[in-house]
Amino acid sequence: YAQQNVSNYIPKEDIKKYFQINNSYVFKKLMLLLFPFRNKQWARLPMTTSENKQVYSSPIEDINAPDLYIPLMGFITFILIRSIVIGVEGEFDPQILSLLFSKDIAIYILDVVILWFGFFVFNVQDYKYFDILSYTGYKFVPISVLVLIKEILGGRFIFYLSFIYLLISYGFFLIRSMRSIV
Repeated sequence: YAQQNVSNYIPKEDIKKYFQINNSYVFKKLMLLLFPFRNKQWARLPMTTSENKQVYSSPIEDINAPDLYIPLMGFITFILIRSIVIGVEGEFDPQILSLLFSKDIAIYILDVVILWFGFFVFNVQDYKYFDILSYTGYKFVPISVLVLIKEILGGRFIFYLSFIYLLISYGFFLIRSMRSIV
């Protein structure tokens, strides 16, 4: 019953494409997220279907294609890292996982809603729902790296230097990646 009703709102073919990845893609995409200045080609690869319809290639074929695997794993990793940090401080309680999840998913949804509102205000119409979820979810990778740097290396100077670099690199990645949408 649930699977049939969910498929009315989320076509399986659409969401499957966002999870067509392999280990090589994940590594290259993580490097692209953390070191975007090295990438020269930002345009997505077009592909023609059997009905002569123009679509974009799947993530496994195109490093610039958005996926949902990295945002999902980044989100889970971020929650787990924060839980470990709380546990190291001696304040861990299993309810913290659900509290962190609820709070972070609410912030994620707010982030998506703000982006959609911006698209509405600027009359951007050529975008896909899952692309927006993907691009907004990539932020969990640099945030997780930043939390690790803060906890492992410590030091305010290293933390702020890392913060500035990760902020600039993620902003650069988003501007270049979303150029075709906006």
